[in-house]
Amino acid sequence: MRIPKELILSGSILRVPNNVSNEEASLVEPAACALESIFSTPHPIKLDGEGRQLFREGILLFLRSN
Repeated sequence: MRIPKELILSGSILRVPNNVSNEEASLVEPAACALESIFSTPHPIKLDGEGRQLFREGILLFLRSN
């Protein structure tokens, strides 16, 4: 398979280590998409004085705040 030079230089291509099977390697992209959606989803952090949910963006920010 030929990979365009621009993709290689952009860091978009990962080399699969020899000890990782093709089946395992095929899960990298779907797992990355799932993690990205979790990390970028707003999460409730507390209620305001009127009982409304206050949200913080992304689970990483949420975890860092606690």
